[in-house]
Amino acid sequence: ALIHSKESSMLNYYAAFDAIQSIIPKDAIIVSEGANTMDIGRTMLLNSKARHRLDAGTFGTMGVGPGFAIAAAIYCQDHEPEKRVICVEGDSAFGFSGLEFETAARYSLPIVFIIINNGGIYTGVDSDSFQEMAKKDAALNLPPTSLMQANYERIAEAFGCQGYLARSIEEVKKSVQSALAEKTHPSIINVLIDPSSGRVQQNFRKRVFHPFISRCVTNKKDEQQTSLLHEQNKKAETPVRNEDFQVTGFVIDSQNYLYHYWLAIISLAVAYNILLIPARYSFKQLDKNLRIVWISLDYSFDIIYLIDIFVQSRTGYFSHGLFVRNHYVLSRNYFTSRQFYSRDLLSIIPTDFLYLIPYFRFISIIRCNRFLRINRLFEFQDLTESRTRFPNAFRIWCLICLTLTLIHWNSCAYLLICQYLGFGTDRWVLPATAKNETVAMLYTYCFYWSTLLLSTIGDVPLPVKRIEYIFVLFDFMIGILIFATIIGSLGTMISSQNQSRQQVCEKMDEIKRYMKFRSVNRKLEQKVIKWLDYLYTNRQVLNEEMVLNSDLSVELRKDLAIKVHLESLKQVTLFHDCEPNLLIELVTKLKPIFFGPGDYVCQKGDIGKEMYIIKRGQLAVVSDDGKITFVVLKEGSVFGEISILNIPGSKNGNRRTANVKSLGYSDLYTLTKEDLWLVLDNYPESLSKLIEKGKSILRKDNLLDEMLTDSKRHVEQEQLLSIQNRIKKLVDTEKALNDRKTIFFNTYVDSIRQFKKELSKIEYQYGVRQPNVYVSKNVPQSAMPFFLNQWKANTTAKLLKFSSMQSMDMDD
Repeated sequence: ALIHSKESSMLNYYAAFDAIQSIIPKDAIIVSEGANTMDIGRTMLLNSKARHRLDAGTFGTMGVGPGFAIAAAIYCQDHEPEKRVICVEGDSAFGFSGLEFETAARYSLPIVFIIINNGGIYTGVDSDSFQEMAKKDAALNLPPTSLMQANYERIAEAFGCQGYLARSIEEVKKSVQSALAEKTHPSIINVLIDPSSGRVQQNFRKRVFHPFISRCVTNKKDEQQTSLLHEQNKKAETPVRNEDFQVTGFVIDSQNYLYHYWLAIISLAVAYNILLIPARYSFKQLDKNLRIVWISLDYSFDIIYLIDIFVQSRTGYFSHGLFVRNHYVLSRNYFTSRQFYSRDLLSIIPTDFLYLIPYFRFISIIRCNRFLRINRLFEFQDLTESRTRFPNAFRIWCLICLTLTLIHWNSCAYLLICQYLGFGTDRWVLPATAKNETVAMLYTYCFYWSTLLLSTIGDVPLPVKRIEYIFVLFDFMIGILIFATIIGSLGTMISSQNQSRQQVCEKMDEIKRYMKFRSVNRKLEQKVIKWLDYLYTNRQVLNEEMVLNSDLSVELRKDLAIKVHLESLKQVTLFHDCEPNLLIELVTKLKPIFFGPGDYVCQKGDIGKEMYIIKRGQLAVVSDDGKITFVVLKEGSVFGEISILNIPGSKNGNRRTANVKSLGYSDLYTLTKEDLWLVLDNYPESLSKLIEKGKSILRKDNLLDEMLTDSKRHVEQEQLLSIQNRIKKLVDTEKALNDRKTIFFNTYVDSIRQFKKELSKIEYQYGVRQPNVYVSKNVPQSAMPFFLNQWKANTTAKLLKFSSMQSMDMDD
């Protein structure tokens, strides 16, 4: 009988094999073949005796499984009747020789055939997707490795044997137990698993050790295999649920500054426990003199710890790109997480109740479980480092705090060892007079001693006893690590600070070598060097496009460009009344360009390909010889905008009408003609307005020829496109024409077909046309051979005609 389950989750290879392995006898002969079935079965279905495993081998010769199982069952029937044969087959492998089950049934061989059915080779397709793809065109849509998840258990029923269908672990176990109970007939267990289930990389462990060790090890599960057995229980990313993103209560955004401030508060509480708990335990007088203060601070910070648990349970996160705001979901996820049980809950356990025991009365070290909340301190450090404008200074500060904390802990440990050995017992410990010193003086000496020891730069008394040697050696090792960490961190910070300067120096060295190789005169060389020095001194970005396009999203790049360039673009008279969206698109097209003293930005007669906006510096409009200055252009000035509009009738065409030279170091932004027209193609109304504004400016200067049409402008606009853009435009046009031609042809064919159909109906209706072949219902059966012979004669004539045609030469 078939066993059905109410469970909806599907099995995988590892879960199914684990259930089978737990039921089958230890001395069973295991036969296995298939793709993943055989590969995974070698690690999951373990044979305890030699020569008790048969499979398809290294070359994967499929179809040998049932034959192996029959041979093994015949041997067991004659020599070891109690031994069972388990034949584990993949659904594809079972298809090669699955009907050998009839042989097993005929000879009453009690083989247990277990078919791991995933509906394909390696991976399959779920039944719903299979049916959907098969409806359209199975040959084209279905993967060639897919199979139907058939009911293989019914093959057993066809031969009078027992078949089982298993969809869950419980069904697999019950089916295997029932099949093993059958001693006279074979049986089939059809195990349905997830079609997407496959192999997972495993870390194999050594199984052969000393005999005693091997007996102990065989009873333990490998951690990697245990995790694979529960693959279906792993929590995958939950599907999108609208209720998760609905605001149901107070939720904190981890990107908000409020969360950052709270991290600072909880970090202060953690730092208090980390620093003061060891100090109070070591310096007894410090703990005794200010006991009321310490107890008040302890419980105040414990309250902060409790509030932090509430804050973490209300801290939102992003799921599927959306911010989860449902506080019920947030609380459930947090209170069921490993972090809550392993750190947050343990850190707040009230170990202070041990104060009630006289031996532990007011011993601060019993509160050391508060150290477990140190992850919040690290989180605050990471968040502050990402938000501060001085990350290197903050890193140095964190490094200093870490070093001082280690020295502080070492000071407390040194004092505890001195108290344990006794003051003044040898030269290494504190002198006997230290008992009468104040807490401040005692701490100062311990801190000084620890600094000398950990930094390995000072002389300290030599140890005498074994425990002293151990402590000093441990401090030396920690000191070496601290010294290496400090030097490495400082080196990294310094190199990162000087990275831009180093890049400029490398460029300068490369350019110097080039100029020396090309014998460039000294004057030009000095000009180049001054230019590079200016770029570094004023922190100019050599490649602004690379910075803006680095790791920022499209919207962030656009927002940043608007913030930097929009005000400059609004100063252009032509763009005063344009659409805001047009200005935003133009902003993203602006590119920075720099000029040095005496450099010509443009000269009279040059072809105008871009317009300029002065961001910083001054430019002069000079005469042809450059000696006379007509006007000085300052920050915010714009020039060259008329030449990129392609205004038809302009007497100057696209030529520059003046010489513009940089008086010092000038920073400009350019907008090229090509970028402008690519944007204006989407804004025809703004294009008309800009053309009219340009014409009005030219009319004032009497530089416009009204007789010309706009055809010239359209020709120039087409010439602006690059070769790639022209090719792309031609390809798009060709594609559009092909689509239109296909639609027209299909419509034409359908119309002709419909026309012929209607015409035939009319001809039949009025008797103008008769059917070519008409077979009456009253034709006697003796007349049918006549029609059959006539069809054969026609077919033979056509074949002879075809064979008489000259055949084409075919390659082998």
